[in-house]
Amino acid sequence: WRVALQRKDGPTALILTRQDVPVLDRRDLAPAEGLARGAAQLPHVPLAVPPTVLGKNTIHAMQAGVVLGQAGLVSGLLRRIRDEVGPVRAVATGRWAPLIAPLCPELEAVDPYLTLEGIRLIVARNP
Repeated sequence: WRVALQRKDGPTALILTRQDVPVLDRRDLAPAEGLARGAAQLPHVPLAVPPTVLGKNTIHAMQAGVVLGQAGLVSGLLRRIRDEVGPVRAVATGRWAPLIAPLCPELEAVDPYLTLEGIRLIVARNP
């Protein structure tokens, strides 16, 4: 929020990753809980970048879908936003921003605490 509020030369896009994505197991930073719960044979997997897009095993395939899918979503949205409004600075924030950001060349910065800082600024402006 601070970056967005302080920027005077154009718009800023804040990419907010969810703090607790419901399909991911919060105890282990990421098994695809929704997938594993719905299919007895699917294992819990760690949230990590797989070695390849085309998973050569179940774990890597699930990681590709969850991690690379999210990265593709972020990149695609940013491209479309820029097509509509022109250049914007893109800042990733949230629990998984450090994992997703290296996969998204459209992102210019990572600040995992940006949302909390924004809330602090809003509270400070509205005592």
